[in-house]
Amino acid sequence: MRIGILANVRKPQTKMLTLKLIKWLVDRGHQAIICQNLVPIIGQKKLARDENRFRQESDLVVAIGGDGTILAAARVVGLQGVPILGVNLGTLGFLAEVNPDNLFVAMEKVAAGSYEIEERMLVKARVGKRDRWVYALNDFVIDKGGFSRVIELHVSISGIFVGSYKADGLIISTPTGSTAYALSAGGPIVNPKMKALITTPICPHSLAVRPLIIDIDELLMVEIYSDHEGATLTIDGQMGRRIRSGDVVTAAVAHRTVKLVRVDSKSFYEILRTKLKWGIKPTVEE
Repeated sequence: MRIGILANVRKPQTKMLTLKLIKWLVDRGHQAIICQNLVPIIGQKKLARDENRFRQESDLVVAIGGDGTILAAARVVGLQGVPILGVNLGTLGFLAEVNPDNLFVAMEKVAAGSYEIEERMLVKARVGKRDRWVYALNDFVIDKGGFSRVIELHVSISGIFVGSYKADGLIISTPTGSTAYALSAGGPIVNPKMKALITTPICPHSLAVRPLIIDIDELLMVEIYSDHEGATLTIDGQMGRRIRSGDVVTAAVAHRTVKLVRVDSKSFYEILRTKLKWGIKPTVEE
């Protein structure tokens, strides 16, 4: 089995854990492949591949870091259908279910084929009609940028005008992204097995403006007006581009999905309770 390793080089645990994983794979007859950015940290230059070869030669990718690293892995290999196993070195980690302590137990299950594939929907968006579609696993964020002045947003769904409002921005998220930035902005938590788009305004200057959940067959169009040139469209919090006043952002559910490897049978609601530290289940008195 050819296992690709993609890791957050800024995490202090990355070097030791990656070297242990490489040794574990080699000792068991598997092929280890690493992204080139790991070479300055761990060496192993012979195992390194550029981004194109990395996605072509990996049967499965282990993403070591946190949810941000999984988002990066989704961008590198996810669109090609390569399964991703997330290892959480961060704090919350909704996407990365494996901890460093149980990594090799998880890898034993992967090697034995004892795992499930969970497909997560993607959202696609473009600026204008001629721009190419880009994809996000979590969200697209329309943001006013570094200026203190708000931007004006004109929202339409499937050609029907919904409304105009002023705000710091708008989050267009998938159910997977509902527990990310959208959650902190007051958006709903949506089970990632569902297929829908969620729009969550960022600090709207009207109490009447609320998040919306949009059907998968509907097309979202957001026209942006700003009196400054600082507005941006950010993709999964990792890539972005400048938006000009008058630009129209179009978003829709993509037909592509990202495959996440699951070695644990925990339900989404159990993960929610654990990660968000919700109340303990009450005991029943006899």
